[in-house]
Amino acid sequence: MPQNFDESMQPLIIGNVEELGSWKKPKTKLHQIDINSTYWVSDPIEIYQRGYVEYKYALYRPKEYQQKDFFSSYYDAIVMEGNSKMDNRVLSSEGNQYDIWKTNHSANLYSPSLNNDFRFINVIYESVMLENFKNKVMEFQSILKYQQTIHAIEMDSIYAYLSNSPNECQKILICVMLAYHIDIIQQKARNHFKLPENFPSTDLLKALNEVQFEDLLPSNAKKLFTNVTSALVRHNSSKSDLFDWMKMFSVAHIFDQNYMFISHIKRHEYKDKE
Repeated sequence: MPQNFDESMQPLIIGNVEELGSWKKPKTKLHQIDINSTYWVSDPIEIYQRGYVEYKYALYRPKEYQQKDFFSSYYDAIVMEGNSKMDNRVLSSEGNQYDIWKTNHSANLYSPSLNNDFRFINVIYESVMLENFKNKVMEFQSILKYQQTIHAIEMDSIYAYLSNSPNECQKILICVMLAYHIDIIQQKARNHFKLPENFPSTDLLKALNEVQFEDLLPSNAKKLFTNVTSALVRHNSSKSDLFDWMKMFSVAHIFDQNYMFISHIKRHEYKDKE
């Protein structure tokens, strides 16, 4: 949500279906997660109408500042995001929606800066489990596609997640983030991506080795995921005293069905002790 609206205004969602107020009388408030944050959420909304569902984020100000009812009068002032019907959103899936306020120039309400207060990836990271892993990856993919938040998967961000004692599912999600990061770098450099010397490839390889569920990744992420299996094996096998890269053989049918990682194994010569 925008940063510059005053406290007399209430963020909300409004749309073309009854559950969202049919563009007339909104029913769903947004709640701020942290004070001074631009991240707002609604309670879960069940929409029963099938087909084309449009919606927008908006702000409203009651005619009377102390008015207790949420939206008691059609004459209450509503300020919607964007500048026309062309800015209406279309519900894209049955899962969580991650959106950014569209600038309304006439009301001087601008899209927030995401550099210092971007929460979407954190929300996915904190809620990921084995049971919802594929859905969370698809939410992650949608955010990268529509929100242009490449900075959220830069190496500094990946290291921040790794330093926060991630569980096994979170480590695999970090691998997904890393796979997309590598893809972006390789599109520019057109050569093999090299992980930093101190990168904890052993931890991530061990996490991947625990996976037994073959349908873990969306089909459009499987090919991209070979970026990370190759990078982890290349990094781990470059250390003469590490052998965790060998774990990839047992889960290659899940993460690297063409065994592309094999060509990235670093060879070492070992001399017999006298």
